[in-house]
Amino acid sequence: MKSEPVRCWPISLANSAGQLEDGHWITFPEENQGHDLIVCIGCGHLYAVNITKMVYVGPPLNEKLKTLSCSQCGEMLCRSGKQYPETFRDSNGVVLAYERPREIPADGLSVVRDFEQLY
Repeated sequence: MKSEPVRCWPISLANSAGQLEDGHWITFPEENQGHDLIVCIGCGHLYAVNITKMVYVGPPLNEKLKTLSCSQCGEMLCRSGKQYPETFRDSNGVVLAYERPREIPADGLSVVRDFEQLY
């Protein structure tokens, strides 16, 4: 899979022991632009979903995931691919949930990271 630069913000998430972990990311796509992130809950590998390509080129994400396996662990992404960071895997391998904030952080706090692209 090819990599794609994604504008994202670093976040700390509480792990299964209640301690904050760094190394997590969040995106805030707008309408038909930007990126969503998908995590493989089998291994924690992250993928970028280019919203524009998903909407205008397709197929829909659930159909796309049926054809792809995780490049790290081989799990079929239709089973192991989940919206991130709403679902994430902590450093202990425990799958947890996170409630996405409604407020977008300041632009100056964003970074650009490369993630494998699904579209």
